[in-house]
Amino acid sequence: MLGITLDYSLHILTHIKNGETGKQLYKSITKPILMSSLTTALAFLCLLFINSQALQDLGIFAAVSVLGASVMALLFIPQVYKKKAISNTKKKTVFNRFTVYPIHKNKVVVVCLAVLLVISCFSYNSVEFNKDLEQLNYKPEQLVKAEKELESITNSVSKSVYVATYGATLERALQQNDSVYSLLKGLEKSSEIEAFNSVGGLVASEEKQSEKIQEWNQFWKSERLENVASSINSTSEALGFKPNAFASFYNHLNSNFKPLELSDYLEFGSNMIADYISEKNEFVTVTSVVKTDENQIEALQTKVEQLQNTVVIDRKQLNETLLNTLQNDFNTLLWFCFGVVVLALLLFYRNWKLVVVTTVPICLTWLLTIGVMGVFQLQFNVFNSIISAFIFGLGVDYSIFITNALLNEERKTTLATHKTAILLSVITTILGVGVLVFAKHPALRSVALVSVIGIFSAVLIAFIVQPLLFNLLIFKKK
Repeated sequence: MLGITLDYSLHILTHIKNGETGKQLYKSITKPILMSSLTTALAFLCLLFINSQALQDLGIFAAVSVLGASVMALLFIPQVYKKKAISNTKKKTVFNRFTVYPIHKNKVVVVCLAVLLVISCFSYNSVEFNKDLEQLNYKPEQLVKAEKELESITNSVSKSVYVATYGATLERALQQNDSVYSLLKGLEKSSEIEAFNSVGGLVASEEKQSEKIQEWNQFWKSERLENVASSINSTSEALGFKPNAFASFYNHLNSNFKPLELSDYLEFGSNMIADYISEKNEFVTVTSVVKTDENQIEALQTKVEQLQNTVVIDRKQLNETLLNTLQNDFNTLLWFCFGVVVLALLLFYRNWKLVVVTTVPICLTWLLTIGVMGVFQLQFNVFNSIISAFIFGLGVDYSIFITNALLNEERKTTLATHKTAILLSVITTILGVGVLVFAKHPALRSVALVSVIGIFSAVLIAFIVQPLLFNLLIFKKK
């Protein structure tokens, strides 16, 4: 964000430094800055179509920041930057020498860029989306060593998955959980899973409890009760017990049992049930935790799927599914962003040739960025995918500024001035984000690599391809 919002200040300061008066400054810089900020803000607002509250908030924040930065730069900088501070505007700097040079006329550079674009066409599809968050985490060596020792002691290398049953009522969910409990006990006995934790052995459905009570009552018939009582009394008298020593036991056998409700278990002082049973908005889930090997999960899922209203929840697989959805959303987002930018440019320029001159470099920047990533076997992930939206914004900015500079060549507003501002933007952004390439954290390093590749691709395309397209479609026609 700092790299994008700083662009506008750099462009204004560069034009002031080149000796432009107030009227000249606003004539040459107001339109491209407002165009750039509006198109970038609209592109960021496309994040509202992503099914992620965090990214939607990011889109609104970025759009407001970009618009605010452009307006404040136009209002504030010309008021406080005095002309006396620029005593020698004719002094040649490294940037002046580089930006004056027509790099788009260098055949060697143009051919090299063309070769890179051709290679990118083949390596474009080799870039994959990394859904494994474990690979993106940074673990120090001592932590990895300690983790391996702990796994060898506790056998915690086995994976935990959840088997959840659900229903509109507690009774329906518990009935399903009875079936799950029986299934898991059988799998544990046959060593198809390592172990499991469930409330099924303690909390059963009313239907299951009623069956057990019926079995109890059928077993303890009156004749059997009399025989047991007679046998105990005759034996206990010989051992010195009083005749009524076992009266409470006989009363218990004659009790009229009823199924327990969930609240009755609290009388035992156990709160563990709340960790396994959840009730909310007429939706009840009963969860069991299963410890198993990675290669046994598929067989477990197959057997659980045969039960009604029961699912296996694998946290890793769930994260990968969510990231896959996010990846698809980003693919859609790119088309939304591109469509919004094209429409905005049509409204500003009202000339399809100028729109082509501005949008083709944006497409080529994206192609070159992903193509270079494919050559170096770099992958997209949830972190650098977000950064790619900012790179898209920078590419839009560079293209708009170069197009307006080419249009204003007849008014003596040189292309070199805009190139100088763009180079300063590249340097500040690279210094801000590119230094993360030295980070040990894989996610941060991937963000830096994608940023560096994207920014350099954007500036190369803007400096080389755009002037060639402009000369081909517009300048020669004039």
